[in-house]
Amino acid sequence: MRHRRKWICLALLATVLVYSATFTYKWRTSPVEKRLVAGREICYVQFHFNAFFWRTQILWSPAFWFVEHVCGYEFVSYIPLEQDSIVEYAK
Repeated sequence: MRHRRKWICLALLATVLVYSATFTYKWRTSPVEKRLVAGREICYVQFHFNAFFWRTQILWSPAFWFVEHVCGYEFVSYIPLEQDSIVEYAK
């Protein structure tokens, strides 16, 4: 029974690590544009939803919640495109 619990915990931990690594990689490789607005530098991140991310959008909601509530980014816009859709966040 203990070995089974250990394997379940390891599987859950591995799932969380892969999920975090995938979103972090996608977020870090997203285009970033810095603009000066009223003397303050604002960083805009354009997160591109390709076909995979679009079909699994509900799966990424916790990651976007983390970006908004913990990292301090704000949702700015959603741009639907034919191939990739863009979600823009600002900080």
